[in-house]
Amino acid sequence: MKAILVGLGGRGRYWLDQCRKQRDVDVVACVEPSAQNRERAVAQCALAERFIYRDLGEAFAAVQADFV
Repeated sequence: MKAILVGLGGRGRYWLDQCRKQRDVDVVACVEPSAQNRERAVAQCALAERFIYRDLGEAFAAVQADFV
């Protein structure tokens, strides 16, 4: 299943890690308005910037997902 993860603060990064451990979940986009949290996620989670959006509308326009 394809997922959009909203929030890349501490808890969001935790959930990103948990989703990555699931074989049937593919995080196709993340949403985070804070530049600081986006930068931290790129550095700490090996997350490509092209998968991070500033708002949910941008993510919905760019990718298809089964759940948020």
